[in-house]
Amino acid sequence: MLTKAEGIVLKTTKYSESSVIASIFTRQSGLKSFIVSGVRSTKNKAKGNIFQALQILELDYYDHPTKSIYRIKEYRPAHIYMHLHTDMVRQSIAVFALEAVSKCIVEHEQNEPLYDFFKQFLLDIESQKIALKTAPQYFLIQLCSILGFQPFSDAEYEEKPYFNFEAGTFEKDIAFQQIVLDRKETLLFYQFLNNDISQFNKNDRLKIIEILLVYLKIHLPNFKNFTSLEIIKQILNS
Repeated sequence: MLTKAEGIVLKTTKYSESSVIASIFTRQSGLKSFIVSGVRSTKNKAKGNIFQALQILELDYYDHPTKSIYRIKEYRPAHIYMHLHTDMVRQSIAVFALEAVSKCIVEHEQNEPLYDFFKQFLLDIESQKIALKTAPQYFLIQLCSILGFQPFSDAEYEEKPYFNFEAGTFEKDIAFQQIVLDRKETLLFYQFLNNDISQFNKNDRLKIIEILLVYLKIHLPNFKNFTSLEIIKQILNS
């Protein structure tokens, strides 16, 4: 059955001399793998660039309930980037977001809120509608909200000075075997949740990213080995 979809390319792998397999996060059906023939040939090199990571595409493909890899009939860009692939800072932030999203997706499981958020984030990075120096923190905290475990602060820091990673709440005391932030880092995290962090210094902004990744790792086991973190540190510290 011929099916239409919109999707964001997460990864492309060489399949043959002229073909690739593209992992694409589709709005309609979640993560799917597509075989794309002929795009690695010299004649179609420009078409092959359409399937680089982060590209937003419109697809016509042959859907079949028993297959795990699908064939594409037609494809075209849904958006053409002017800056995302040429600006190092924008690209690094986008790749960071891509890795985070990739660790959240369940194959073939539709997740329109996550897709829409990720797409809009890429477009906002492209147009720089959000501040680049705080974009990773913004992305991660919104990701927590979409996934259903946004950190919750219901009191002043002085009343509850410890952040409990497992519960996602601020606590008055530390209980046995709880995974918590110390008072200093809890204060920083509390300020992040309740204030504009544009005035935070570089070290504090990077610490917020580290805290959020630990929080996500506790709630999502796939968040181990976050490879793009070091690149983000270098880019945002420059």
